[in-house]
Amino acid sequence: MPRNPSHLPWPVPLLALAGAGFILLPLVGILANVPWADVPALLTSPASLDALRLSLLTSFSAALACLILGVPLALVLARGDFPGRSVLRALILLPLVLPPVVGGFALLLTYGRQGVTAPLLDFFGVRIAFTTGAVILAQVFVALPFTVLSLEGALNATPAKYERAAAGLGAGGGRILRRITLPLLAPAIVSGTILSFARALGEFGATLTFAGSLQGTTRTLPLEIYLQREIAPEAAASLSLLLVLVAGAVVLAAYRPRRAKPGRRESVPEDTAPALPAATAPVSETPARALNAHIAIAERNVDATLEVAAGRTLAIVGPNGAGKSSLFGALTGAVAHSGHARLGKRELDGLSMQKRRIAHLSQDPLLFPHLSLLENVAFAPRSQGASKEEAQRRAQKLLAQVGLAGYEKRLPGEVSGGQAQRAAIARALAGDPDLVLLDEPFAALDVTATPPIRRLLATLLRDRTTLLITHDMLDVLALADDLAVLESGRLTASGQVGEVLARPTSPFLGYLAGTCVLPGNYDGEALHAESGITLRGIADEDMGVGPAVAVIEPSSVALFMSDPGGSPRNAIAAEVSEIEQHGRTVLVRGAGLSAEVTLQAVAGMDLRVGSRVVFAVKASAVRIHALQG
Repeated sequence: MPRNPSHLPWPVPLLALAGAGFILLPLVGILANVPWADVPALLTSPASLDALRLSLLTSFSAALACLILGVPLALVLARGDFPGRSVLRALILLPLVLPPVVGGFALLLTYGRQGVTAPLLDFFGVRIAFTTGAVILAQVFVALPFTVLSLEGALNATPAKYERAAAGLGAGGGRILRRITLPLLAPAIVSGTILSFARALGEFGATLTFAGSLQGTTRTLPLEIYLQREIAPEAAASLSLLLVLVAGAVVLAAYRPRRAKPGRRESVPEDTAPALPAATAPVSETPARALNAHIAIAERNVDATLEVAAGRTLAIVGPNGAGKSSLFGALTGAVAHSGHARLGKRELDGLSMQKRRIAHLSQDPLLFPHLSLLENVAFAPRSQGASKEEAQRRAQKLLAQVGLAGYEKRLPGEVSGGQAQRAAIARALAGDPDLVLLDEPFAALDVTATPPIRRLLATLLRDRTTLLITHDMLDVLALADDLAVLESGRLTASGQVGEVLARPTSPFLGYLAGTCVLPGNYDGEALHAESGITLRGIADEDMGVGPAVAVIEPSSVALFMSDPGGSPRNAIAAEVSEIEQHGRTVLVRGAGLSAEVTLQAVAGMDLRVGSRVVFAVKASAVRIHALQG
């Protein structure tokens, strides 16, 4: 059923109708002047048949040449990064705006008997101008930009993330092109080739200028129509109708509406896969490697040292923009950095992404949409040289371990988000990586899909060296052995998870740990916080003056509408900056402090953001720790 355009203002359909009429009326003019009774004889005349045969032959040849030359050109323009790329693109697309006769004249000056290449062509005894080859060259000259333009547009619309994912799985450039880029580009290649055929079929000016009009040799259908226009208008009308029909069929083939494939992910429930089995960690073919890296990225203000013991998982937490993803990019080779990176005894610096043996799993599974789940998981071992049978055997084993046995033939678009993430986990491990990078792997999953996949990862990664980026403390507690805090490109705390959480050193870490952390300076009696408040509390033994933090549990903080006096030693007047419900309690924040109170208390005090309150906490509930460095 056609779309209802009633939401459009009335001038739009009216102008659209005028535009359609402007195109269609001349076609009606052709139909009105065709001598229908004489059409069979006119179209089967030797001149007409020769012109049709030559047009189809040269157009097919030109389309093939555009395919062979256009795909590499589009790849270079879309994926290349080199000086002068925009100039090269402009020159390649120049024939789109040049009059065809100018293109034909340029070809004649280049490949003609007096052209710049004439000495070389004469040496090899080659003649191009005024031959069938000249027709093909003229058609390629005017049609190639159409192919490049359509393919480059498709490449720009197809994110390079799939190619980067393939490189991270160990695939070389040839395999990525053959198995990922070209299959994803296939619809655009087909439509671009058809479009170039249509443009070549209708070419006239460049052909006439460069190839002339010799029946059976260079006189294509447009040239025959031009010739017949002067001596037999009825024949010209009949041939024009033939060309319109052929060109119309080509355009319909290139731009016919394509139905969406069934089984899109959003329509697949999360619980359609079998329950996760009691998985055991897959046997790694290599022992775990320790990571030792110093990553410095000056333009992103990142300077951090990472040390992860073999087989342990380090969680990296930090606010947005702290540099966490930059660290991962440096390790995979996607981001240039100074310093060093070493896995075991193997130096990573200088190695291509394909040779680093690092698996990168993000919130987007990045499964190759045209490959089945089995082919996706088998991609890494195949890229590393395993036979097809061995790669599929390993893929089937891993799919079974992530609860996807029986789903091997499904495409990524035919499974749910949680199932796709399970398959991505299997694919990440299929290449037996030395290091696994988890970049918020549960961020895109709903609350029902996350817990079983978190448990699955905890099992499968327990003997692998892993880095985890997350904003969820449940991920840290379930998956990590160690914890590092990255703020403004620098590590501000690191150690075992329990130790770091027991002594948070920054407001961000305190927020994650559910405590209040106020940095400042300790003068021997009280901490003078950076926020301007003063807190008295219990300091570490033998603690001297200097940088320190005060740590307070929100449950120890009381709220009052005015200074309560009496036993609390710390009473801070402040505006409420945030009110956040946590189950049956509410966190009320202000001045860097948080108070955990009941819903009834919030209602009774009529608290709103901006309300003036007093946060009160006993000195015995304030812990003051020295900051090192």
